[in-house]
Amino acid sequence: MEEVMVDTIEIDNKEYIILDKLTNNNNTYYYLSNANDPKDFFIQKLDNQKENLIPLDSKEEFNIAMEIYSKKYN
Repeated sequence: MEEVMVDTIEIDNKEYIILDKLTNNNNTYYYLSNANDPKDFFIQKLDNQKENLIPLDSKEEFNIAMEIYSKKYN
């Protein structure tokens, strides 16, 4: 099996794989999956002022992030 390099980030002492980063309306969304539990998936966005990841603001923003992800891959 071929080894594939992936970008990861640690959040709450868990290693998450960065599945993708997509930008829409000056927001960059990070699509993350727990390296040890693929059911643990979530989206965060880049706080442009502090250069760190923060939770999404609302369910509506989650829907927007999922829509741009879906458009890229469908």
